[in-house]
Amino acid sequence: MKTITQSFSYQNKEYSYVVILDNYKTVRIRVKKDIGIEIKMPKSYPLNYAKKALLSHIDWINEKLELLQTYQNQLPKSEKDEIFCFGKQFITKPIHKKMAVMEKISFTGTPFYFNTHTLFTKAIAILQTSSPNIRLSATEIFVECKNEKELLQKLSSWRSKTAEQFLSYYYTMLWQIFSEKMQVHVPRLGIKTHFHQTMPYLQIRTCKRVFGSCKISRKDFTCSIMLSRHLMGLPLEYIEFVILHEFCHLIFPNHSPNFYALFDLLLPNHKILRQAIIQWSKTHNTF
Repeated sequence: MKTITQSFSYQNKEYSYVVILDNYKTVRIRVKKDIGIEIKMPKSYPLNYAKKALLSHIDWINEKLELLQTYQNQLPKSEKDEIFCFGKQFITKPIHKKMAVMEKISFTGTPFYFNTHTLFTKAIAILQTSSPNIRLSATEIFVECKNEKELLQKLSSWRSKTAEQFLSYYYTMLWQIFSEKMQVHVPRLGIKTHFHQTMPYLQIRTCKRVFGSCKISRKDFTCSIMLSRHLMGLPLEYIEFVILHEFCHLIFPNHSPNFYALFDLLLPNHKILRQAIIQWSKTHNTF
């Protein structure tokens, strides 16, 4: 892998970007919080291709840079390292001369298919056993730590460890709903596919680019779904949206009208949720 920093001027504005050359098959452009503009390319491509690719997407890049700047300006300095779990922000409080946190456990959002209390009860059991330095009751969380830096590290690690267990649990529950509904809708709609018949293999990754993705191999007749650990920071109804969205891609791989028609049947309020997730990502340091 080779990393090169470059820059160019466009309409009296200077743009600095990082080019990463490796065994990639496609060109990917990202605007990242700590890096800025990043472009990944196959190492066989000439270096000047990066500038051409960026210029062809300059409006999109400017929009992302503006959103990133707006987000940074909206966050007070003390809140840039905030930690969220299920939409709940945890704030440090001193207890017995030790820096710790004591906060009410609550799930924001209302899932469409499941009672919040049911998920809450299951989550408490998962969260309780994920770290010896974190204790939970039905209403509070207590973190043993020496200072604020250690507190943020432990909360972040705790959230990451619980992701695989809780997201797998929620994924399985939603698959049962999806499977039952597809037994009715697939024959009625005349859809010819088999990928909805067996629950896809689930991968939990630390991905910041997307919250979820669906990969289908028609050659091998296999499929898998990836969920990001950072979903743990979002309210429950947003997690439900992402999982069901990826399930719908098992029937329709693209975002065609048929895809959204199917999504309408599964989650009637998905358009409202999509806008809410976009707004959440702009105003919360979920990652």
